[in-house]
Amino acid sequence: MEFHIGYGKVMPNSHDELLSLLDENLAIFDANSVCGLFHLKQSALLADQAHQYGYNLSKTKSSEVLLYLTAQRQVTKSIKYAGITDQTSAVAWISFNKPSTELKKLIISDDSVISENNFNYEKFGISKKLIESLSQTELTKLVTTKCATLPVKQKK
Repeated sequence: MEFHIGYGKVMPNSHDELLSLLDENLAIFDANSVCGLFHLKQSALLADQAHQYGYNLSKTKSSEVLLYLTAQRQVTKSIKYAGITDQTSAVAWISFNKPSTELKKLIISDDSVISENNFNYEKFGISKKLIESLSQTELTKLVTTKCATLPVKQKK
């Protein structure tokens, strides 16, 4: 399995162009929804495996990545959490094909945009009390574990 990842700051006035690049093999999301590099890579790996072994929850790998990244079972909920808007200043992306040159022209690479330190753990559904009681490493493990258990959760 091969995938490509990237992240960085969005070039001014390029949101519509970014959205036009989305397809079944390219997912672009708000960088604030990524809890570090491991979380990003894990989402791609799990989405690919889900499609490869037939336990996928969505029809495309790009949608599946979004589900794993956000630990959601519904694409509409995951888009609300991690989708890009005109206000998005930094993005992360995963491509299961070679990324287009247009994509790389619209994003200024910046490693800091997917930092665990900037991740909004409360928005991810982790209580403030729990956030205050855990170390950064424990919080990151909690997020990635929650994402990895997505396919074994019972449907509601």
